[in-house]
Amino acid sequence: MSKNKKTPNKLKRRCAECGSSFEVYPSHAKNGDGKYCSTYCYHRSRIVSIEDNGLKLCTKCHQMLPIDAFFLTHNQGSKRKPMCKYCRANYQKIHGQTESGKKVILEGRKKYESSKRGKTTRRRYEQSENRKADRRQRARAYYHTEEGRTLIRQRVADYYNTEHGKEVNRRAGLKYSRSEYGKARKKQYDASPKGKAVWRRYFESPKGRAAVGRMRNKRRARLSIECTLTSEEWQEILSDYERACAYCGRTDQVLQIDHVIPISKNGHHTKKNVVPACGRCNLAKRDKLDWIPRKPNHASLPIEGPEK
Repeated sequence: MSKNKKTPNKLKRRCAECGSSFEVYPSHAKNGDGKYCSTYCYHRSRIVSIEDNGLKLCTKCHQMLPIDAFFLTHNQGSKRKPMCKYCRANYQKIHGQTESGKKVILEGRKKYESSKRGKTTRRRYEQSENRKADRRQRARAYYHTEEGRTLIRQRVADYYNTEHGKEVNRRAGLKYSRSEYGKARKKQYDASPKGKAVWRRYFESPKGRAAVGRMRNKRRARLSIECTLTSEEWQEILSDYERACAYCGRTDQVLQIDHVIPISKNGHHTKKNVVPACGRCNLAKRDKLDWIPRKPNHASLPIEGPEK
């Protein structure tokens, strides 16, 4: 049977550089290697006035580097960390790939973000121009992908299904159709085979036939009405109504020509059938016959329409 080797007892020594106590094997102490507790203290003992020369010894690579190559400690004022920035970055990179390192990094990040300083830094970063530019660049890159395009189409469809979206879409379509570009595009589309087929299907439908009938009735009514109103007579009507709306009496609106008996109901465009009206009243009246002017028009009572 082999005899168990006994581990020699360590000797307690005091570091000749920093003064801290440490343990060393007797064989090392006999050879004179037990004077310093670490390699850092050994190299430091051989350097005279390190801080005065603006240099510091890295405990990892054992090189004399400028003071600026070391990070400041957070709790000890102007003191520097023992490892240089390059060695510290390599250490964090290697240690951060391990499970324990990832856990430590995550806990440290959460602790910092929940602190007052972390919240202030985060808020300042979110309001910076660099963050806004980065957010815009990321959004552009995302919306160019297939997933981003699908998301945009879904959001646009959901918005235009709301009441506000329908109103915005209606106004935008009306503005586009009244523009010169919209009119040119519509004319080009109507002249194309596809546009002709669409209009043909519409006029063959019950809704299209009803619209054609209404247009024909309006055209027949226009051809049979009297149009004797002149600009001088219109100025006399405005003076008689004191340039106020004949229905609501407002004077701060642009007045329009309103037919008491609508032209679509066989009314005439004459002095007896015309009164001034604001845009709101004229739009609300439309082709109704139950709207009576506020006061009589030129002592011509009652206002009569054409003979039926």
